[in-house]
Amino acid sequence: MKVRILNNPALRSDGTTGRCFILQEPMYCVVDGRVVTVPAGFNTDFASIPGFATPIVPKLGKYNRAAILHDYIYREKTFSRAECDLIFRVAMQALGVSWWRRNAMWLAVRIGGGSHFG
Repeated sequence: MKVRILNNPALRSDGTTGRCFILQEPMYCVVDGRVVTVPAGFNTDFASIPGFATPIVPKLGKYNRAAILHDYIYREKTFSRAECDLIFRVAMQALGVSWWRRNAMWLAVRIGGGSHFG
């Protein structure tokens, strides 16, 4: 699988908790030759990291755009859940996220993401 994130859209806080952000412009991605457009106005919380794990995997990092894409394709059900999670891992690799961190985050969404997909 090949994933490319083509731009880095501007974001603004949604003004509530400071944990959610709104895309100010679309984010364009290509997943195995298929264009995926995350629309302007899309609301994301980036990576949903439990508080106890943030010293090891902070909420924000190189993986932000991969997390935005993952949030979007989970909500839209553009792909199967397993494909969404694989896209997340491959996108993190393309963004230069370390092997251990991307695999830890992939495993976390495989274990805990089901309730958010369904």
